[in-house]
Amino acid sequence: MSEKCRLIGVCISKIQDEGRFWMIKALNEYACKSNFRLLIFNSSSTLAEQGNKSDSGESAVFRLIPYDKLSAMILFSEFIKDEALIRKIADECISRRIPVISMEKKLDGCVCFSFDHSNVFEKLCDHIIQDHGAKKLFMMAGMRNNSFSDERVAVFRKALENNGIPYDNSLVGYGEFWEGPTIDTLAQWFEKEKRDIPDAIICANDTMAIVVSTYLQKKGYHVPEDCIITGFDGILHTECYVPHITTCKQNNNKLARLSIETIEKMLSGEPYETDNVVDFCIVRSQSCGCMPIAPENQNESVQMIMDRLWHTMQNHEMMCDIQSAIANISSLPELPSILIEKFVFNTLVFAVNNDLFTAPGFGKHHHEEASFSSNINVLYHQYNWNLCEPCTISLEQLIPEMDMMLESERPIIFCSIHLLELVLGYCVFQPDITFDDYEKINMYMGTVNSSFGTMHSKAQIEYANKELKNLYIHDHMTGLLNRRGFYRLLQKLIDSSENDSTSIVIISADLDGLKYINDTFGHFEGDNAISEAARALLANTSDMDICARFGGDEFVVAALVPEGTEKQYFIKFKNGFLKKLAEYNSSSGKAYQIGSSIGFFAEKLTADFDMEKMIQLADKQMYADKAARKKERNN
Repeated sequence: MSEKCRLIGVCISKIQDEGRFWMIKALNEYACKSNFRLLIFNSSSTLAEQGNKSDSGESAVFRLIPYDKLSAMILFSEFIKDEALIRKIADECISRRIPVISMEKKLDGCVCFSFDHSNVFEKLCDHIIQDHGAKKLFMMAGMRNNSFSDERVAVFRKALENNGIPYDNSLVGYGEFWEGPTIDTLAQWFEKEKRDIPDAIICANDTMAIVVSTYLQKKGYHVPEDCIITGFDGILHTECYVPHITTCKQNNNKLARLSIETIEKMLSGEPYETDNVVDFCIVRSQSCGCMPIAPENQNESVQMIMDRLWHTMQNHEMMCDIQSAIANISSLPELPSILIEKFVFNTLVFAVNNDLFTAPGFGKHHHEEASFSSNINVLYHQYNWNLCEPCTISLEQLIPEMDMMLESERPIIFCSIHLLELVLGYCVFQPDITFDDYEKINMYMGTVNSSFGTMHSKAQIEYANKELKNLYIHDHMTGLLNRRGFYRLLQKLIDSSENDSTSIVIISADLDGLKYINDTFGHFEGDNAISEAARALLANTSDMDICARFGGDEFVVAALVPEGTEKQYFIKFKNGFLKKLAEYNSSSGKAYQIGSSIGFFAEKLTADFDMEKMIQLADKQMYADKAARKKERNN
C-alpha cells in the first residue's frame, strides 16, 4: 500500500441512489486532492426492518471494515437505519482514535455534518409567494411523524404566516414521498372535495412534484400558468421532465470540501467544528415560470429519458442472459466469468468463504458475527482489465492486489454476497464514477445473490440426495452395504467383468453368541460387536470386493477372483478375519468374546449363474462351521 495514500472508510446504503451518488462523487474528488482514497462499504438496503433476514446478510459488508488501515470514517447515518450497527461502528472507530464524521445525524463522539433543509425551503416558499405572486398555496408533504416532512410542513406554515397568508391544516396533504399516496391525495382534493386549483403546490420532494404536475396536466391544466409546482432534492428526473421542476439542491461540493478539511484538522490536532451545517441552493426552472419551456428544452428532455431507458433495457437484457447462462454451468468457477462477461467491469474481485461448498455444513454458520471464514477463496479478480489467477487469501487481506487498486483515484466499493442471512462472500468494485456504473453494481449484486444463492442451494440438495441414496443402499450402523446395495453393486461388478476365466466367491459370516451379548451386556455392546465384525470384514477385503450386512448378525462378501484361486482367497480371508477379531478380543477388556462362523461357495462366472442359490450354499457351509465350533466348545 502506498505510504502517501491514506484511507477513509465510508459506510452507506444504496450507493446507486442519485442523491447519494452525487455526494460520493464530490467527496471522492476532494479526498483525492488530499491523497486520501475512499473504501466504500455499501448495503443495497437501508436496514430499516429489524429481524429481516436479507438485511442481516446485507449488513455483513460492514464486518469487512479494516479499522487498522483507516485514517478516518464517514458514516451516512441517515441512510443506514440500524442505529445499533451505526453506533457499534462509531464506537469501534472512537476506541481506535479514528476520526468519525456522521452525515445528517448527530452521534456522540462524532463530528456532524447536515444540510440546512428548513432555511432553503422557506426561501423557496418566499420565492413563489413574493416573486410569482401566489396567494393560495397547498403543500404535498411526506409521511406523518417523519422528521423531514414535519420540518417542511412547519416551514411552509411559517412562510405563509410571515407573508400574511392564513394557514390551516387543510392546506397540507400527505403524499408519503411517492406516487400512490400522492395521487390519492390529489383525488381527495380535486375530485371528492371539488377544490379549486390553487396558485401553487409546494411539494416536499421532487418525486411528488412530478406526480402532481402530471396529474394536473392530464386534467387539462398548464404548469406553471394555471398552477406553479415546486419540488425538493434536485434529482436528475427534474431536468428530464417537462416542464423542468423548480427545486432545491444540496451543495455537495461544499459538504465534501468541508468534510475533508475537517478530517485533516482532526488528524493534525487543529481546532475544528463539531456541528456543521451546509446550505442548499434553489434551482429556479420552468415549473415556477422562471425559465421558459422551449422546443429545444423538450428535445433535450426526451433524449435524456431515451438514454436512461436504453441503459435500463440493456441492464435487464443482461440479467436475463445471465440467468439463462447460469442454468447451464456445471461448476462454481464458471460463475464469475459469466457475470463479468455480461456486466463488463474493468475491476472486480469475487471472493467467497472457503467452506461454502464443503459438505456437510456448506458454510451454514456464516451469519452475524461469523459472517466470513478466516480464509477467503478469490474465484475471480481483475484490475484495470488485467485478469489474475484465482487464489486464497486471509480475510484481513481483503483484496489480493490492494496496492494496484489504490493507484487509481476511483473509490473501492465493497458489497456482501448472501442468501437471506447466510453470508456467502463479498464483491469489490472500482468502476468509473458514473451513475450508470453505480446502478450496474446494484443490478450485478442482485443477480449474484440470486444466482449464487441458487447454486449454493443446489449443491446442498445434490449432497442431500447423494446422502439419501447412500443411506438407501447402506447399513446405517456399520456403513456396509445393505441387502439392496449388495445386489445392485454386485450386478455392476459382474457386468464390468471382461475375463472368461473368472469365478465368483460368496462368503457368509455370522456372529457367534450375539443374543448372549445383547441379553447379558445390553444392546449397546451387541451393536459394538456387530460394528467390530464389520471392521474386521473390511480390513480383509479389497476395494473391488463387495461387503454387506444382510441384517442382524449376518454378513456377506462377494468377490471376483481368477478361476482356480477360489479356496486360496477364502482361506486368506478367513484367517485374516478371525485374526482381526482375536486381536480385538485380547485388547478390548470386554467381558465377552466376539467370534464368527464362516462358510463359502464359489463357481465359475457364467451368464446363467444363480446368486440366491450360491448364497444359500455359502450359508449352508457357514452353519456347518457354526455347528462344528459349538461342538468344539462343548467338548
